[in-house]
Amino acid sequence: MRFILLISFVFSFANLTAQNEQYEKDAYPDNSLKEERWVRLSDKAFYQKKYYKGGVLKSVGQIHAGVKEAYWKSYYADASIESEGWYVNGIKEKYWIHYHSNGNTASQGPYIKGVRNGWWKEFGADGEILKEFRLKDDKEHGYLKEYSKGVLVREGVMVHGFPWGTWKHYDSKGELESLHTFE
Repeated sequence: MRFILLISFVFSFANLTAQNEQYEKDAYPDNSLKEERWVRLSDKAFYQKKYYKGGVLKSVGQIHAGVKEAYWKSYYADASIESEGWYVNGIKEKYWIHYHSNGNTASQGPYIKGVRNGWWKEFGADGEILKEFRLKDDKEHGYLKEYSKGVLVREGVMVHGFPWGTWKHYDSKGELESLHTFE
């Protein structure tokens, strides 16, 4: 008897969920798929997929109250991933990863209220690290390290986008080459 009640509850819930959702789609003039949405009728929030002409996925994520929400992914026209991260009230928040068109990570780090803040890393298309740095309001602010071919070539402190204090410069083997002081 419990099993029958459980099955009945599951089917009732699935039917209620299906009645509360609607599938919609738009097409390009050539009739190829442009966008598809699964709309929750109770509050008009929806899960959305957008496509380039030719059917390659362009982006996927959620819209609520007309703005991007939650986790999103964007893709290049060749179907490789371009970026992934979180939106809150239509603004980039939390941790994001941006990619080169070959799929290797280009940069990664946090956004706060749509602006890059906190520790970031940048990488070359070959995957080698280029830079580790701290950002404040999208300006380098804090310790910074730059690399060439995986070897540390310079390091120092940035204040509001400008070098400050003593910077260390290294040769191609990573050995200290010189010091430079900024005031």
